[in-house]
Amino acid sequence: KIIRLKKLSLILLNTLFKIYDSKSNIIFVESIMHQIIKNDFEINLLLKTIRKIYWGNNIQFVFVKCPYEESLKRMKKRGEYVFLENKIILDRYKSSNETQNFLFFKFKNEYFQSRLKYKPIIIDCNNEPDINAKKIIRELDV
Repeated sequence: KIIRLKKLSLILLNTLFKIYDSKSNIIFVESIMHQIIKNDFEINLLLKTIRKIYWGNNIQFVFVKCPYEESLKRMKKRGEYVFLENKIILDRYKSSNETQNFLFFKFKNEYFQSRLKYKPIIIDCNNEPDINAKKIIRELDV
């Protein structure tokens, strides 16, 4: 949990640098979901912290629907050191996937209650990248 908290902190800090260095309002941050598991982190505190760091509710959340088995296979294919047979890793990624679903519906409800400026988007990892890009662009209206 401490290693994941450290990784999450580094991701959030790196994002601040991206925002500062960017000439646009669009910053892509990835890899957060694999670090967050609902029963390890207080989700509301995490969201409150993210909103404080990134100035409010003007955040577009994009979730990637990808079965955890597929995600692990892709990581291994990229050369990352992953034991696909390790029950602890499988359980962690399964929990991460469940947390992502929980957050998507939580943000969707917040959007409909007008607490978020942008409706959360979910894209499919099995789609071609151009299809997902068009969906994001359409939703962002850019």
